[in-house]
Amino acid sequence: MAGYDWSKGKSNNAVWAEEEEGMRTKSKITAKWLSEGGITEEVGFVKFLIRVGHIEATEFHHTSKYFNETAYYSTEDIADQLENLNPIWREIYADPKLRNSSNRDIKRAFALKYSGKQWDPFDGDVFDVRRGVVLAWPDSQMIVDATITIEWPGGQIIAKNIYEAESQIRSLQAFGSYPMWTWTDSWKPPEDEYNKFYGVSGWQRFDNAYVHQPLKDGYFAWLPVTSVRDLREYLVWSLNGAIELSDVKVTIDGDFEPGER
Repeated sequence: MAGYDWSKGKSNNAVWAEEEEGMRTKSKITAKWLSEGGITEEVGFVKFLIRVGHIEATEFHHTSKYFNETAYYSTEDIADQLENLNPIWREIYADPKLRNSSNRDIKRAFALKYSGKQWDPFDGDVFDVRRGVVLAWPDSQMIVDATITIEWPGGQIIAKNIYEAESQIRSLQAFGSYPMWTWTDSWKPPEDEYNKFYGVSGWQRFDNAYVHQPLKDGYFAWLPVTSVRDLREYLVWSLNGAIELSDVKVTIDGDFEPGER
C-alpha cells in the first residue's frame, strides 16, 4: 500500500499494520497487548529480548517526517520466538545488574554461560570476567569483588579483573605493546606449521600459537574465555622469557557464591 499519511506521521503501510494487523512498535508494547495475544511473559522481558536482538521484527515501516525505518512486532511472531528461546536468556534477565548492562556485556555473558555447559568441571584453570565482576568459575561458583594477584621472582601485579591484569602485564613489555588477544580476519599459523584454521577469522593469541574461532551463532565474536594459564604464559612472553612458567603464581580471591552450570 503506497503513500504516506501525513496526519498520522507514518506510511499507509504503518497505519495498516497498527490498525488492521494489530502490530506494535517496541515503545507501544504493553502487558494488555501481550496478554490479548496469549503471551504471559512480562513486558520488560520481551523488550529486553528485542533490545539484544533475540526477538526480531515482523515488519519495518517508515514513520515520522524523516521517514525513519521503524520495527513493528506481532504477537504471533513474538510467541513463536519465545517458544524456541534458549533458557539462558531468562537467567541473564533474572540478574538486574546484568540485564541492565550493555549489549556487548550481555552477549558476552550469554557466550560464557553457553560455553560453560561444555567445560570440564574439573578444569579449575578457566575463568571469565565482565567489567570487574567475575561471572563464573568452572566448579559452579560465582565470584564478586575479585582480586587477581600475579607473583613472580622480583615482581607482583594486583588487579580487579583480567582486563586490568592484562594492561599491567602489557606495560612490562620492553619490545612494544601487544595485547593478549587481537582480532584477525585471516589467521596464519607460524611458518611451516600446518593448522586446519589457516586463513580463518577469529581471536589470535599474543604468541600466534592459535586462533580462537567464533561459534556459528557469532557470540564468540567477543573476547574468548581466558585461563589462568593464558595469564601466566602472557607474562612470561611479555618479559621476553626472563622467567619460567613455573615461576609465576596466580591467586584469585573474592566472595564465592553458589551458582548453576
